[in-house]
Amino acid sequence: MLAAEQGRTWGYGSPAALTCYALGLTGLGAWLLIERRMGEEALIPLRLFRAAPFSLSALAGAALGAAMLGTMMTLPLYYQIVRGASPTRSGLMMLPLMAGLVLASALSGRVIARSGRYKAFFVTGLALVAVAALALSPLLDTDVPLIAVMGLAAVLGLGLGSSMQPLTLAVQAAAPVRDMGVATSAATFTRQLGGTAGIAGCVAVVFGRTGEIGDSSAMTASFAGSFAAAVRPVFLLVAILAAAGFLMALLIKELPLHPTTGPRARATEGITR
Repeated sequence: MLAAEQGRTWGYGSPAALTCYALGLTGLGAWLLIERRMGEEALIPLRLFRAAPFSLSALAGAALGAAMLGTMMTLPLYYQIVRGASPTRSGLMMLPLMAGLVLASALSGRVIARSGRYKAFFVTGLALVAVAALALSPLLDTDVPLIAVMGLAAVLGLGLGSSMQPLTLAVQAAAPVRDMGVATSAATFTRQLGGTAGIAGCVAVVFGRTGEIGDSSAMTASFAGSFAAAVRPVFLLVAILAAAGFLMALLIKELPLHPTTGPRARATEGITR
């Protein structure tokens, strides 16, 4: 994140940026070695990732997290800087997206509870996110009707809400029942890690692009127009991330949901032994 934030000033290939990349890779490598050495006592046992449904669900969740937080960081800035909304009004203009997210999450949960089927929700949801973000990208300008932007944001919210919980269920179903707790934590961790990377990437795109516009012959354009031009590639990036998650979601095998909880399963194992 530091390299993404400071890269335009430092240069993305500068010694400072390369040091950040090296520290990140070193930390990741050290974490993998320690988790492997800890075996069953690891925070996230690496054996869980040997199951393709688990790995694919976690990666699709990371892509979803990047798309979600990238959107939620960028869209309020568009409302404030490009459309001149106050911070309070900008928050109110985010309500369609949040309403779509909450509604889809509640409805998908009810249907899954009755049917036990969950794959269709995250496949459809990721497709909706990709299509809505792709449609939003060219609309993020100074003179497009706000109702069109907020309507597509609502569709994007429906996609996010349809995907988040079902992807967590896919991770839980792919793990042994005694590991349900750690599997849920791993799904949340990878989604948050993806979100962190998504925010860093979106910051780099927005401010890198704003700098390019400011240094070119477009200096005569307003800052609002320049920022709008910088925001549009972010939603192309969101669409690409969601499309990648959609392709991974198609490969996920839908497994039956566990009929019991992790603690109850461990208690049963203890009684059996």
